[in-house]
This record gives sequence, C-alpha cells and structure tokens, in this order.
Amino acid sequence: MPSTQILKDRILNTARGTAFAAYTAHLSFSTDIPVFTGSPTATEVTYDTMARQPATMAAPTTPAGTTRRSAVSANVVFPTMGGGAGGHVGYGLEYDALTGGSLLRANVLPDAGAAKTITAASNATPIVLTIAGHGWASGMFVRVAGVTGNTAANGLFKIIVLTTDTFQLVGSVGNGAYVSGGTATRFGFEIINGIAPQINTGQFYSEVAD
Repeated sequence: MPSTQILKDRILNTARGTAFAAYTAHLSFSTDIPVFTGSPTATEVTYDTMARQPATMAAPTTPAGTTRRSAVSANVVFPTMGGGAGGHVGYGLEYDALTGGSLLRANVLPDAGAAKTITAASNATPIVLTIAGHGWASGMFVRVAGVTGNTAANGLFKIIVLTTDTFQLVGSVGNGAYVSGGTATRFGFEIINGIAPQINTGQFYSEVAD
C-alpha cells in the first residue's frame, strides 16, 4: 500500500541514527482520496461508535507477482453503526495510535462489482464520464483505466453523479479529446446503520517497495 512521507522519512532516518520505534497499527477508513506527500491527510469516516481498531500483522512474505509485504493476519471488525454520518469509504488507513498519531499508510479497498464500459470522457474540469446506466451514487470511488486521448481520466477518483449515464471525477482536469476505450470499476463500500465494517485477513498490507 502507498506509504506517506512521514513513514518514508522515519525509515530513511534510521540511516542517520534515528531509531524507528515499534508501534501497533490502528486501522480506520477514509471518505476521500488520501494525501500522501508533505503532511499526509485523510478524512476518517465518523459515526456514533466509530473508533480505530488495532490490527495484527503477519510475518513478511513475498506472494507471487508482488513485492515483500506484511498483511493483516486476522479480521479487523469495527463497531456497528447506530447513527451519525457514515457514508462511502474507499481506503483503509493505518495510523500509529488509537487517537491522534500519524497517518502512515493507506490501502485501496476491494472492488465492488464488475468493470463498466466508458463511452465518453469530456475534456473539461472536472472530467465527466459517460457510462450507460452506471447505477452509482455520489460519494462512491472508482478506478478508471484504458481511456485514450483524455488520459487524465485514468486513475482513482471520488465521483459526483450528474445523470443516470454521467458522473464527474472529483479533482480531475482533462488533458485532451477522448479517443476511445476505458472502463470504470467501483471500489470500497458504504457504511450505514446496522453495519459493522470489517477488513478481512490479507486485505490490508504494507510493502517495502512503497
């Protein structure tokens, strides 16, 4: 998963004689796209009983086709929502403390459904994608890939729905006329009343290549 600048600096500073103190990873969820550079930020989901949860990390391994990593070794279950904001989340977050502390990593949550075919991507700010009958809602997260021409449409975005067939990619800036191709896949899930969010074994991990 992507590491924040804070974590990278802590690792690099060990070569300068600065100790890197051990910590317990505490996980949470983000309702926006995290910022990894400078002073990293993310908007943690909030609801009546929400609290970061400690995670047990497995010994490092190197799964086929990946780099060296340590994954969550047991399901991490969060309190059941009984009220409050909740909403769509797209990233799992790793902090070094139960409250406060520093944001060290963020991990894209699993996909939620199949990829959908894009038929247009406006050269505008923000970019508007066209997918017939997409069925999505504002606040969801999508992964866009394979768009040619207006390549700025490719990447990870939060969306604002305009019509049954169109939606904006929040924070995007078009960089050319759409030529062809592209798919969008939703990732993440929605936290609503009665739901106890969960990060399953192996879904959240840290990599040395970050």
